[in-house]
This record gives sequence, C-alpha cells and structure tokens, in this order.
Amino acid sequence: MTSIDELFRKRKLDDPTATFSRSSNNKTNADEDLDALEAGPALPPPDDGADEQEEGDDAEGRFFESGISARERSALNLLAHDDGAAEAEAEEHIDLAWLKKTALSFERKINKNAELRAKFELEPLKFIGSEADLDAEIRNLSLLAEHGELYADFVRSGCVASLVGLLAHENSDIAVSACQVLAELTDDDTGVDDAQWKVLADALIKADVVDLLQWLVTRIKRPDASARGQVGQNRLYAAEVLAILVHRSARSRHSLAAHTDAVDSILQVLAPYRTHEPEERNSDEAEFVQNLFDTLACLVQDDLGARQFIDSEGIELCLLMLRRHRGGRKTRSTNSISQSRAVQVLDHAMTASTSSTSSATTVDVYEKDNKETVEHVVGILASLLRSTPAGSAARIRTLAKFVEDNHAKIDRLLRLRAVYRQRIHKEQEEQQEDNDREQEWLSIRLDAGLFVLNTLDVVLSWLVAEDDVARDKIRLALEQDERLPPGTGLTVLHKSLRDQLKGMDHQDSSHTDARDILQALLNCL
Repeated sequence: MTSIDELFRKRKLDDPTATFSRSSNNKTNADEDLDALEAGPALPPPDDGADEQEEGDDAEGRFFESGISARERSALNLLAHDDGAAEAEAEEHIDLAWLKKTALSFERKINKNAELRAKFELEPLKFIGSEADLDAEIRNLSLLAEHGELYADFVRSGCVASLVGLLAHENSDIAVSACQVLAELTDDDTGVDDAQWKVLADALIKADVVDLLQWLVTRIKRPDASARGQVGQNRLYAAEVLAILVHRSARSRHSLAAHTDAVDSILQVLAPYRTHEPEERNSDEAEFVQNLFDTLACLVQDDLGARQFIDSEGIELCLLMLRRHRGGRKTRSTNSISQSRAVQVLDHAMTASTSSTSSATTVDVYEKDNKETVEHVVGILASLLRSTPAGSAARIRTLAKFVEDNHAKIDRLLRLRAVYRQRIHKEQEEQQEDNDREQEWLSIRLDAGLFVLNTLDVVLSWLVAEDDVARDKIRLALEQDERLPPGTGLTVLHKSLRDQLKGMDHQDSSHTDARDILQALLNCL
C-alpha cells in the first residue's frame, strides 16, 4: 500500500506536454500545425483566381498595398476605360449637333446667371454656382477653334453676340474666359481659312467687339510704379484679339479708327513706356505692349487713324521713345521693345499718310543695325522724300541731314546697300546651283532683303535727283564698287527702278502715284 508521502512526491503527469504529444511518426505534422496557428487561419481553396488576394489584403496587405481587392480593381479599371472611351468619342464628334446642344446650354446658363444676379444682388453665394457653370460653358466653346467649318453655324446660333456681351460681365473671371475664347477663335494658328474667319470677324464687329476690346484695354490706368509688370488677363487677351482683328480686317480698322478717342486712348496706355521698358522681355507685359503697338501700326494705315495719330501727338511720343534710347547709357546696348515698335509705327504712318505734317515731324536721325528696324527706317526715309512738298521747310531739313558731315549719311546708305546686295547675290548663286527652287526664288530674295534693297535704291535716286553733289558722290561710289560691273554707275539704280515698275500691277489704281514717282525718278536718272 502506498504511503501518503509517496503520493505527494510522485508527479501526476510525467511530462506536461504528454497529453498533447503525438506519436513520433507524426512529429512533422505537429510542427506544421503549429506553423499554421502562428500564421492565422488557412486560405480557402482558390476558386477562379479572381479573389485570391482578398483575405490576404484583409490580414495585412491593406497597410502596404492599394486596400482594394482584385475584383474591385478590375471594376474600377473597366469604369476608367469606359470614361476614356466616352471622352474620346465626345472629342471626335464636334459637329453641328454638338454645336446646337452647346449653344442652347450656353444661352441657358447666361440667362440663369443673369436671373440669379438680379434676384440675389446682395447675396453672391446664391449666384456664384451659376457663374462657375457659365465659366465652364464658355471654356467649352474653345473647342470650336479646331473646327472652322462650324463658324458660320456658330454665328447663326446668335452665340457670338452673347459671348461678346460677356466681356463686360461684372465677374472679371467670366470676362477673362470670354476674352480668352475669342483669342483662341481668332488666332492665326487655328488653321481656319480666310472665308471662315471673315464670317466670324464680321459677326464680332457687328456685335461691337472692337468697342468693348478698346474699353477693356484702356479702362485700367497704371496707378503707380509698384504696379509695373502687372497686366490683368482681361487686358492681355483683349489686346491680343484687338491686334488680330485690326490686322486681318480693314473693316475692323476703320470701325476702331472711327472713334475719336481710339488712337488717343492707346497712346495714353503706351505713354509710360517712353521712360521704361517692360520688366521682362518675355513677360505678359511685354506681349501686351507689343500687341498695342501692332494695333497702332494698323490703325495709322487708315486715313481717320492717321489723322488721329497726328492730332494726338503720336509722332512726338514715338520720337521721345527713340531719343531716350539714343542718349541713354542704360538702353544703348539693348534692343528695346518700345524703340523698335515706335519705328514700325512711324514707318506705317508715313507710308499711309500723305500729310506733310507727319513727314515734317519725323525729321529725326535714327539708325540701328537690326533687320526689322533697318527696314522700317529706310521706309521712313523713302516716305519723307516722297511726301514732303518741294521747297518746304520740312523737305529742306530732310535733305540737309544727308548733306551734313560731308554726306556721311549717304555713305551709310551706300554701305547698307552693299550689305543687302551681297546677301541677295549669295542667294542667287545658290539658286543657280539648285534649279528646283526656282519657284521659291522671289520669296528667298525677299527674306534676304530685296525689299530693303529696292527701297534704298529709291532713296538714293531721290538724292540723285535733288542734289548735284549727292549725284556725283553716289555715281562714283557705285562705279568703284568691286561687286558691280565696271562703268555701272547710276545704271544700276536705273535698272532697279525699272524692275520695280515692271513688277507693279498696272490694273491697280492704288499704285498710280507710286508708278508716277518711279517714272519721274527714271527720267531724272
């Protein structure tokens, strides 16, 4: 019989794990079971592979992956594909049906915004949503820029007048969007043909777009020097559209020039640039200034615009810009925007106007060795000699400029002529080696400076006709030019004028005066 002491000394279980232990041949299975317990429940058997990673994502993948199952991901990809296909389909169907639908939506959003603005004038939060919708609808019209065939239908829909009217919207963002869309629709790079563009331009003019654009450009005056370089988007786009319209449409030029303050208001905006340049050459301000100068250059080609330009002291302003650059150390070495554009405007003003006042005012010396400016300066000289009356004080002062300093300016003209003649001669040699470019010959010569060379020959011919000393100097210089055949002399000028006369359209009555002048110069030579 076992004593009580033995009962307490003997362990009830020899091994604490004995209850859970298995036979030795199942030891590997026990290890696997323990591994399975440590890793969590076993994955269900794969069905079709679509949900294979779903449980794994739930366990720990959501912290490291996308957090969605493969099935959900597939559904989202399908939706994205459908959206992309829908967008592509919408882009491909910019047609008349799209235009009608868009025009109707556009007009409805304008009316809704106007109604809410009138009803809740002092509660902007109640109409701001309609303005966001209207802004989006305006921007949607920019798609028309790639579909010029719809311009006529766009005009017939009546949306042109509505779009122009939005330029005066109380919300400047709406006005900017409208102006931006107009800039895109009228841009030269749209690829729209002239007939399609003219339909739109006529509708814009009929809707008084020129007046509104001028108002946008000139309504905001620069308050102080701290605002330099800041040009609002509405003014920037308005100046761009205005420059395009007056450049491509004579009707636009005349419509704008018919307003008594059109040229004067543009000159007032440009006036501050007589003392400083735009902050950066490639800035919005620089683009704004260039567009205004381009607009002005087009306006002075109209008789009304030319008279306004003179009456508003536009010539004096341009000369102030030139004088600043001639004398200032700071701008002497830079190619100023206002400088080159002022010369361009003077060139156009002198070409278009026969007024002796404009010719007399521009008797000022200016030379600059860059292609554009030289072309404009030579054009101004030709205009001065053509339009100043014989014996007038202005003509005497003009001719005196060529006589002073031992005819130094005639020497300068002759050097310029030699440079341009050499350029054209070089192109001529290349053209003789490449007969395939024969049809491009005129364009190539114009790019090389044929127009400047012809204008220089006209100026030199005027000087030959006006002054005997100048005649002898020019004849001697041409005879000594090694690049010309021996004994050429004044015959080279005679040939140049004769070629120019032959190249004129004798059926065009607008060339009558120019033909008469060339014939008179030929007789003098």
